[in-house]
Amino acid sequence: MDTTNEPQLTKKERRELRRQEHRQEQARRTHGRSFRRTIIWLSVIGALAVIGWLVWQAAQNAAPAGSAGQLAVPVGETDHIRGSTDAPITLVEYGDFQCPACASFHPIVEDLFERSEGQVRFVFRHFPLRSIHPNAQLTSQAAEAAGLQGAFWEMHDLIFTRQQEWASLSRGAAQERMVTYATELELDLERFEEDMDSDVVRDTIDADIESGEQARISSTPSFFVNGTYITGYRSLQEFEQMVLGSIIQAAPQEGDAMQSDGGTTTPTPENL
Repeated sequence: MDTTNEPQLTKKERRELRRQEHRQEQARRTHGRSFRRTIIWLSVIGALAVIGWLVWQAAQNAAPAGSAGQLAVPVGETDHIRGSTDAPITLVEYGDFQCPACASFHPIVEDLFERSEGQVRFVFRHFPLRSIHPNAQLTSQAAEAAGLQGAFWEMHDLIFTRQQEWASLSRGAAQERMVTYATELELDLERFEEDMDSDVVRDTIDADIESGEQARISSTPSFFVNGTYITGYRSLQEFEQMVLGSIIQAAPQEGDAMQSDGGTTTPTPENL
């Protein structure tokens, strides 16, 4: 090849050209690594989502052993109840505030409750999965402490709606966040913090957990309609049909108390 007409570069120009080529090569490698990392993380997240869904579905499709899937402890006056005392359908949820599936079901249950037009009363019982959700017990205590000041459902809604704010925090930081929510709800903060660590609050949560264990549940959310465990729903429509439809006709259990601490008003949590 004839190179007699090509411009001759000086040593300085050749060094600068090599530096530019080196920078370009580094940029290409960095971009390639970033792209591969992005693909790997997306694959991992997708796999975890699929695994989580399959595990949850498996848990839902496995009816509780013993007691024929019946609510072990009837709804009583110590329960947190939202809705009309005359509602023909009682929906009981055993939930964990740090459980992502429970947070996903929260707006679904709220919407179903609103659209039922007084046909459903909703009961929430604590079932914190302490071994896998380190802040579940703490947030249950926060909800119960708020309940002692008449604001259980308001705190319940805030905790679920803002789960992503506190779920990954340390216990100390999560507790500070609960105090922030109590401030928003204009609660007595000194009393709130004392109640969070009180035996009364802990005993209430332990009683809910014990009743869930007696009903042989092992996952959250677990739902009972008029005392009967429901499972196998694969969509929102099927869930609503099981709650509102004629699939379950069991009458409310004898001994159910028809008292409500939530009235018929559904608080609207402040959105993020």
